[in-house]
Amino acid sequence: VALNQAMLAMSRDMRNTLDSHLQQQRHSENPQGSLSVFGGYAGQHYDYAGNLVAGKGNATTHNLTLGVDYKLTDNWLLGALISGSDDNQQPTPDYDYKMRGWLISAYSELAFSSGGWINADLHFAAADYDDIIRRITLGPAIRSEKGSTDGKQLGARITAGWDFPVASWLTTGPTLQYALDYSKVSGYSEQSDSFTAMRFNDQTYHSQIGAVGWRVDSQLGWVNPWAQVSYNHQFGDNVWRAGGGLKSTQTSFTRDTAQQDTNWVDVSVGANVPLGKDVAAFASLSQTGGLSSGEQFMYNLGVSARF
Repeated sequence: VALNQAMLAMSRDMRNTLDSHLQQQRHSENPQGSLSVFGGYAGQHYDYAGNLVAGKGNATTHNLTLGVDYKLTDNWLLGALISGSDDNQQPTPDYDYKMRGWLISAYSELAFSSGGWINADLHFAAADYDDIIRRITLGPAIRSEKGSTDGKQLGARITAGWDFPVASWLTTGPTLQYALDYSKVSGYSEQSDSFTAMRFNDQTYHSQIGAVGWRVDSQLGWVNPWAQVSYNHQFGDNVWRAGGGLKSTQTSFTRDTAQQDTNWVDVSVGANVPLGKDVAAFASLSQTGGLSSGEQFMYNLGVSARF
């Protein structure tokens, strides 16, 4: 699995926390001039066992996000956030690495026509890949090669929806989303000069995901649960590609690694809980099946305060 996978995981974690916060903001009283601060933790777990191309491995991500937003008008909100990740990826028993990164993002939300809303966010991320370890079995012996590199990502996303009232405490309606991400991991050479040491080229990846879904939001007072189902399509690259060669030779290769499915479904549930007049907690869980990267389970929880 290409190193870009970890870059995409970092932005997904940030967006999951941001989406939970904005859902809570949409369904609470936030008058013009109010300032909100929020913080949250998000994570993902991949199971590569179902992916015959990637191997029988796993990955776990850990992400912390801190943000602030301001209500310019009764309908328009602007904000910014900073996010950091510390992840471990082990796509196969013979290959693993650590990724530490940070991300900054600006975002906005606009409500209109008594039920319509549109969100937009853009971000820049940078990451360091430490302890990239590749193991090679040579008969009874096992050699290990180590390396390190860095990467960057630019991304933008727009999400829109409409909340139709079903009851005084219940709304439902469609959602649309388009997310564009471009990531690049710099090429690197493994540290040793042995005959098994390799050099690797830059790895680039373009992701363009469109999604259509349906969501339900409730306002029960002490707890406000919601649920959403969305169908996703990948318009961008559908393969992970890596190239390189042995350090001791001039030959090179290019290999397509794990292929990404172009269609999948996300199922998400969550809730926000008022903890007082100006403080609320939020959390969500999401399950994605059928991905080329294996089964994917995502989660986040956080708290927001209004001033």
